[in-house]
Amino acid sequence: MCKRKQLELTKKRLGLFCAVTILLTSACASQAEKHSLAWFKQTDVKLALEQALQVKDYRLYAYARRAVVIPSRRFVSVDDVKKYCGIIIAKQLGDILPKDKEVRDLRQHAEMFIKQYNREMLAHCMQAKRVPVNQ
Repeated sequence: MCKRKQLELTKKRLGLFCAVTILLTSACASQAEKHSLAWFKQTDVKLALEQALQVKDYRLYAYARRAVVIPSRRFVSVDDVKKYCGIIIAKQLGDILPKDKEVRDLRQHAEMFIKQYNREMLAHCMQAKRVPVNQ
């Protein structure tokens, strides 16, 4: 009789564990992970800039391709950006292009977000760090 109760208790615990796991994973899946391709699509550039500036986070986004690439209208040295501003590597934007059209669209949106964000953040960074910017 004791083994039967233990078995029932174990089944109940396992069922509860599975229910909690499913609940947590579905809740986490509904929000885009920060800096994921979906996050870039859901996030407004102005809002992201405001939030970063409030905590004095002047980092620029970079792509980890064959070499580190910092998208911006201006030519900026990767070493200077690392030294003065810092970088955030957007890991999803490497050299390999996805075959899935939806992922390609997300990637294109992320690249546009990053270019606009970097252009504005670079000016804030250089002003805050008092670094002359080459036009």
